Amino acid sequence: PALSDIRTFARPYAAIALPAIATQLSTPFGNWILTREIAAYGEEAVAGWSVIMRLTILAFGGIFALSGAIGGIIGQNYGAGRPDRVAEAFIAALKFCAAYTLVTWLLMAVLSGQIVAAFHLAPLGEAVLRSFTHWAAGAFVLTGALFVANATFNNLGRPLMSTGANWFRDGILMLPLSIVFAGALGAEGIVWANAAANVIAGGIAAWFAWRYIGGLVRQAPVRGPRSG
Repeated sequence: PALSDIRTFARPYAAIALPAIATQLSTPFGNWILTREIAAYGEEAVAGWSVIMRLTILAFGGIFALSGAIGGIIGQNYGAGRPDRVAEAFIAALKFCAAYTLVTWLLMAVLSGQIVAAFHLAPLGEAVLRSFTHWAAGAFVLTGALFVANATFNNLGRPLMSTGANWFRDGILMLPLSIVFAGALGAEGIVWANAAANVIAGGIAAWFAWRYIGGLVRQAPVRGPRSG
């Protein structure tokens, strides 16, 4: 193939792929900050934090999967010229995040004792874990909203907004919040800092996504009633 053809066909993929890669790189950066900060409190705190990281992936797998699934639904309806359905899918995804989080949060709170015993956590590690299972896990309502907003931006041709949202959370909010919450609450404050960063970034990203979708709905031609 000619070089000009390669550029022509690669350009639309790169326009989405490169910002999406940059978006995904923010999460390990944020985790590095949190792990570094909690390491100052010793091995027991790091053990509790490690359990939280693994528990998050397991318990909230449905929300992680949603972020991959909802993009195709939004993109398909956007391509079909149905921003009204894009709006419906966006709201339905947020409702799913809320319901899933509440059920998972309750289960983790109830099973905290068994989780602590299974990993043989020391007292400080247990305190760190319980701060997540009893309180901070609820922030996943808006963590999920951030995932949904990112998928929305990517599939509506605005991938740089996803990049900005994630790096706002991990590159701007995470460190100062960690310092503030750790100063007030010790090792448990790192868990609260993570939750606060997700709540702030998720809320803002979801608001911007909804405003953008609303603009598409207002610009769409009015559809008449279906015949037959």
